[in-house]
Amino acid sequence: MKRIITFALALLIVLSFAACGEKGGDTKKDDGAKSTPAASTPKSTQKPDDKKDDKKDDKEAASGLVYTLLEDGSGYSVKGAESSSETSVVIEASYKGKPVVEIAEDAFYGYPKLTEISIPDSVLRIDGYAFHWCEALTQITVPSSVQSIGRGAFRYSSLKSFIFPEGITVIDEDVFYGVQTLEYVVIPASVTLIKDAAFDDTRAMTAVYFGGTQAQWDAITFENKYDFYFRDAKKYFYSDSAPSGEGDFWHYVDGVPTPW
Repeated sequence: MKRIITFALALLIVLSFAACGEKGGDTKKDDGAKSTPAASTPKSTQKPDDKKDDKKDDKEAASGLVYTLLEDGSGYSVKGAESSSETSVVIEASYKGKPVVEIAEDAFYGYPKLTEISIPDSVLRIDGYAFHWCEALTQITVPSSVQSIGRGAFRYSSLKSFIFPEGITVIDEDVFYGVQTLEYVVIPASVTLIKDAAFDDTRAMTAVYFGGTQAQWDAITFENKYDFYFRDAKKYFYSDSAPSGEGDFWHYVDGVPTPW
């Protein structure tokens, strides 16, 4: 009888320990379930915030324009809305502490009433078709800071004249394609290549003012031999002072190219 009682007590003690162990396991499991979300909360909170900030940088509009941070972080690209009835646009020189260096591709496509735009000296590039179909745009001043102008940038605009900035080396394809109002252009001596159809169908063109000599002009590579109006326009070569010999020369008078 004593053995039976001893055995029963031992069994009761074993069962008690087993129950405590099972309860302790449940507690550990609960603690783990609670600690996992607690550990991941800062990470999951940070990601949406980061995405929100990036999205804000890319799409926040100022004065009706959208400024997008370039991939290398060096500055911003700017463009307008998909369509607008604005007649005047001012591009800021900087945004969020960084320079605005680029007018994006198709930037003002869909601005049929645009007549005036201010481009700051911070801009280095005007991308392709930036002012395509800006039918009301008759004049534009491109700052000397601009190093390249993309394909079709002013295609089907209504520009009457255009002065390329010094340092431009290539006049890209279709830049003035179909600009039937274009009367003259000023081309710097730095230009070495004029691409296909750059001046195709520029029916009003009568003069080309070149910043270099006849020899420099003859050295330019022309990809399109069928820009008839451009080819047939009278060519003038730059001279600071009144020329003493024969030839067609020009100089600036109050910022306007004028034949001697």
